[in-house]
Amino acid sequence: MQTLDIPQIDGLVKEFLKEEQVECPVTHHFAPDIYVREIFMPAGTVVIGHKHRTEHFNTILKGKCRVIIGEDIHELTAPCVFVSAAGAQKIVNVLEDTVWQTTHANPDNETDVDTLENRYVTKDVAITESQKEKLLK
Repeated sequence: MQTLDIPQIDGLVKEFLKEEQVECPVTHHFAPDIYVREIFMPAGTVVIGHKHRTEHFNTILKGKCRVIIGEDIHELTAPCVFVSAAGAQKIVNVLEDTVWQTTHANPDNETDVDTLENRYVTKDVAITESQKEKLLK
């Protein structure tokens, strides 16, 4: 999977944020030198992820979803493991209840979630018109 540099359209994110927000519980797992973030996403939701600063593993433990990364769209079914490049931002149309994990190197064994979020993601969430069209197909 390849992520493309594309212009961001803040208005589309604002449009999605006007919709009723769905709770997607997050669980954090720690082991020596590893941080795993796990999210449950219920069927029928659209999740706009943060842009990741680092290359990392993605594991789909349960479910099925349509995922846009850059301008590429993929239909993924559990079990599934893939690597995302640094700079990747995922937009997920959840087709079946999904459990998704991201795995990150954590060499200093940090456990403060705010610190880890600042380290691994940027919160400038935006999508393009093209991504929106693909997502809603």
